Amino acid sequence: MERCPICGLGYVPGYLPDAARHRREHDEFVHGVSAKPLRDECIIFQDSTLRITVVSPFSSLIQRRRVERIARRANRETQYDFGLYGATEAGNRELDTHALVGHRNDRAIALLFIQRGTRVWVAKWASNGDFDEPTWIESDGPRWTIGFVWVLGRYRRQGLAQQMITEAAKFARLPVNALGWYTPFTDAGKALARLSHF
Repeated sequence: MERCPICGLGYVPGYLPDAARHRREHDEFVHGVSAKPLRDECIIFQDSTLRITVVSPFSSLIQRRRVERIARRANRETQYDFGLYGATEAGNRELDTHALVGHRNDRAIALLFIQRGTRVWVAKWASNGDFDEPTWIESDGPRWTIGFVWVLGRYRRQGLAQQMITEAAKFARLPVNALGWYTPFTDAGKALARLSHF
């Protein structure tokens, strides 16, 4: 058994099914999940280098399954101990979960989840870069909240995450700094959330 130092997959090199699986997963880890255009996809942004689609709880199952696969890829880096998205989860409709998927060269290279949260907690950023103890407040209704943002490693630090957030805000018809954020944060996620509120 070997473990790839890049994609982290454990496999037996001399065992053909294992080697084939490693080639496939390594390719997706480095270049993004294969995601050719679908006839029923909903495009909310497109230019010469990027296409952003939105997948709702009522989108086709093939679209939701694709998001599920992209979410599994993204979670391999964050390593949260919970799943990010299930194509058939009832909670997607309850929270009105929408996935924004960023595509480049028919690969999924960015993912953002936005949901309508019903509980609102407010916290202020502290001088040490963290945030103070949150306080629960009464809310006049569900609030659009960013639950997760991810960009493929090779495309980071190019403004792509911020562009995904901007498109999410346009979709929600809100200013960027009016979007809520779910915790926990990675260090990079914390920096992105702070940037988005100034």
